[in-house]
Amino acid sequence: GLSRSYIQGLLPNLKKEHPWLKEDVYSQCLQVVALNLSTAYRNFFEKRARLPRFKSKHGRQSISYPQNVKFEGDCLKLPKIGLVHCRQHRSFEGKIKTVTISKNPDGKYYASVLVEEVKETPLNPSSGGTKGGEGKAIGIDLGLTDFAITSEGSKYNNPKHFHKHAQ
Repeated sequence: GLSRSYIQGLLPNLKKEHPWLKEDVYSQCLQVVALNLSTAYRNFFEKRARLPRFKSKHGRQSISYPQNVKFEGDCLKLPKIGLVHCRQHRSFEGKIKTVTISKNPDGKYYASVLVEEVKETPLNPSSGGTKGGEGKAIGIDLGLTDFAITSEGSKYNNPKHFHKHAQ
């Protein structure tokens, strides 16, 4: 099969065959392509997807940078490319994990930024972290015979409006 390690093993020979891969393309971007290709073939052989196809250069194109991307003011700093002016629609805090640059068929570029946010873990209500409550978790089971059953045992009948109004 086409495993990730096998595809990544082909990269050094491809770089010798095509020198522009060594000069113009960030090496980790090629590794992301190898990961995506191996995942596509694994999904095909496990019958979760269709056979992977070559993409047209006239359609949507994308490249993913898994590391070393930074925001500097109104610019995005990409490896081997440098500073690219961008309009940031949302602010975020946290560590940048992956940036995917996409080009739509109409020629517009977009950057999708995956960020790891560091947030505090909320208190579990069952551990007594609620104010004024008993510290108990509640649950509601929605079903077919009974509309709802709460964790205290209260049952609510299913109204079955369709059966009432059927002729």
